[in-house]
Amino acid sequence: LAANRELDASTAYRDTLGWPAAVMAIMAGSLTSRSCPRATASWEQYLVSEVWTSVPEVIKSHLLAIALPQTMDAELAAVLIGCDPWIATVRWLEHFDFLFEYLHDGSLRLNPLFRQFLYVTAERADREGFVTRASCVTRHLEAAGDLAGAIEIAREAHLAGVLVDLVTRQSRELINAGQFALLRRAYGGLGPGDYQQDPRLRALRARVLAHTGRPGEALGEAEIVANMPGADGTARVDALFARHRALRLLGRGDEMRALFEEFEQLELPGDAGLRAEIAYFRAQWLLQADSDFAGAERLLHRCLDLCGDSHSSTLQLLALSTLGQLLAMRGDSPAAVNELTRAARGWRELGRTSNLGWVLNNLGMAHLSVGDFAAAVATLEEAVAEAKACENQRNLAYATASLAEASFALSRFEVARLSFEEAIRICAEEVPDETLAALSIAGLAGCLLAQGDVQQADYFAQRALLIAESVGTPFEEAACLVTQSTVNSASDDTHGAIAALHRAIEILTEIRAEAGLRVAYYRLALCHFRAHERAEAQQTLVRLGEMGGEPWMLGVLIPPMRENPMFAQWAAARGGLGLAFRELLERQTFGEDEEATAREGSRYPRVTVQSLGQLRVAVGGRDVPDEGWASLKSKELFFLFLANRDGIRKEQAVERLYPDLEMEKCNSAFHSNLYRVRKALYHDSVVKRDGAYLLNPEGEFSWDIEEFQSILSQAATLPAGSEDRAELHKQALELYRGPFGEAFYSEWAETLRRRIDERAQESLAMLAGYYAARRDFEAAAGCMEQLLARDGANEEAAYQLAAYRARGGQPAVALSFLDDFGRALKRDYGLTLSARARELRTRIASGYAV
Repeated sequence: LAANRELDASTAYRDTLGWPAAVMAIMAGSLTSRSCPRATASWEQYLVSEVWTSVPEVIKSHLLAIALPQTMDAELAAVLIGCDPWIATVRWLEHFDFLFEYLHDGSLRLNPLFRQFLYVTAERADREGFVTRASCVTRHLEAAGDLAGAIEIAREAHLAGVLVDLVTRQSRELINAGQFALLRRAYGGLGPGDYQQDPRLRALRARVLAHTGRPGEALGEAEIVANMPGADGTARVDALFARHRALRLLGRGDEMRALFEEFEQLELPGDAGLRAEIAYFRAQWLLQADSDFAGAERLLHRCLDLCGDSHSSTLQLLALSTLGQLLAMRGDSPAAVNELTRAARGWRELGRTSNLGWVLNNLGMAHLSVGDFAAAVATLEEAVAEAKACENQRNLAYATASLAEASFALSRFEVARLSFEEAIRICAEEVPDETLAALSIAGLAGCLLAQGDVQQADYFAQRALLIAESVGTPFEEAACLVTQSTVNSASDDTHGAIAALHRAIEILTEIRAEAGLRVAYYRLALCHFRAHERAEAQQTLVRLGEMGGEPWMLGVLIPPMRENPMFAQWAAARGGLGLAFRELLERQTFGEDEEATAREGSRYPRVTVQSLGQLRVAVGGRDVPDEGWASLKSKELFFLFLANRDGIRKEQAVERLYPDLEMEKCNSAFHSNLYRVRKALYHDSVVKRDGAYLLNPEGEFSWDIEEFQSILSQAATLPAGSEDRAELHKQALELYRGPFGEAFYSEWAETLRRRIDERAQESLAMLAGYYAARRDFEAAAGCMEQLLARDGANEEAAYQLAAYRARGGQPAVALSFLDDFGRALKRDYGLTLSARARELRTRIASGYAV
């Protein structure tokens, strides 16, 4: 029913059918108690007069005891009321199935209205017993890892002391896990008097304030803790953590440096877990404030060692996530993709946490830096969804800005502009973050420039640079300088553009940020090119080429390549950037001889035949040239004899070789080609017995297909999954160098070709499964590569190859392969990747297990 008619409807139900009908309507969900006060009164009347008064007294006490948690299982019930009382209570409830429901995990949930009635009744009747049971439930839920449930029980029951103990024990772990929304709710259940005199609790609260977009309050609380006489070293360290986070969000770089010096002078506690967190804090400092990648990496590894000593798995995962971020910032994107993919999988296993959104954001940017825009967009869209689900506005701002970067790279400038503006709005109104604001404003400037508004682009580029310089973080300052140079170049201020790029190159060289450095060099060459300074442009491209590295490292150049295709083609023609650059440009849419021997004692020479992948016949160690056969049909006749070692009649041979030939010509054609076979090999190579023609049984004919089939037949007799069986399959596959006799178009040849190919594919699939079962995913992937080499459109092989690469810790390689396969599929066959393959790609890009 419509909301504005619910009250009238409930009245109609009551007047027509009486108050029990209204009660039933509430429980059925067609009416709501909030909008139907009369129905609510009817519900309470029904409970008292028809249900509660008829409940046995012993069951009443049990129901009042289990009303605290939202759900109840046998384990918790045993703690609260005992096993037998629980069984009796459940049996009674089963007579009133509208009062409860079973959940998929076997637990039980009371009707919310019924639970609320029991909850209020229990609290009014025996507050002391109610508090005791609530404390027991929170301890049980905490031990079971259900911290959200424990916090909710303590809040709902107004157990300030229990809640204080709970957040004191769990705040540090929840902070490291990124559970900021839960922490905010926990501290929201405390009054000022509950935490103001406790330095450690107050310091932890300051950290939560800093992480939830309230840096000003966080600074105030941290300052109070620093001046509290009873504050120990742990509380002071947490206060410093809070001040660092708050100052960073506010962009107060000088104060951050002074804070770091203060931190160095502090007498630190000896707890391994806290020392691990301190090492992590120092690594973050070096990464964010100084872009000191080497120093930050050392400290992160130190943190990981200490986490092992203290068994802090959450902080360990946090450090691994930051290591992935560091690799992405430094420019080692494939390694970053691998590390961040593992981190994302780890956070997913822990359940919903803000850290998953943060890792997905970094993973999306790593995909973007290698030019994998599809993976970047899919991953960043998930990062946005995670940020919203966790109510983490800071993550939302970062993911929105990163998604704008991906849209910009795809030339969706209006979409990118709107996303950058939204990220700037969040930074201005909800979660101050000067670093992100600078990058987002620079991104907005790039969008405006792409849309032709040079004046506005220049205004925002200068504003972004001023913010980055005031914050004092090298990485962001260099990025804003590159944006400023692009705007200057568009304004025909070549001198200003080149000067800005030289400053950016100095910074990026000092911090060893290779990805950004490649972009800066490329844009510098582009500036010289636009200024008709071809020699300077050439020299700059040479310096870029001298950086070396893997082909994937050029992926960061795709946006500027699309910006000016003519320069990209000119740069490719110069040759200094190598083949990888030319191939990258082309993908853009701008637009064994066996030594023969004679068998000892034989009067015929040995004939060795290869027909898998190539046709090669050797007699006595000498190859028979094509002209030695005189015609392709004579060579095909020889292979027909090989395929029928027991012999074949002339009529059968003619039918297979010349299905369309007139009957009167068949006899001549057969004998002409038989003559050529004998001439190419030796006279008695083919004999006639019992009306059939066959290869001389006294001769020696070695054929790779017969050897291939013999090995596979032997393998079939061995146990499945055994090493010996796998070894035989490898031997057989060494013989299979390609399809049989592709030069032959007859039906018999096609049938044999298909049968042998199927057996090779089955053998490769078996070997792939054998290797995968032993977690040798590289070897398993190699089997799939061989399948694809034989059949470039084999999507099942492509699917398995990508899955094995991902499972082997190479998600970036897997994604690149799927993209190449998809392009080849469309180019060569006019087909697109199946939904199943696209889903696999999304799962790999987002860090799901495959």
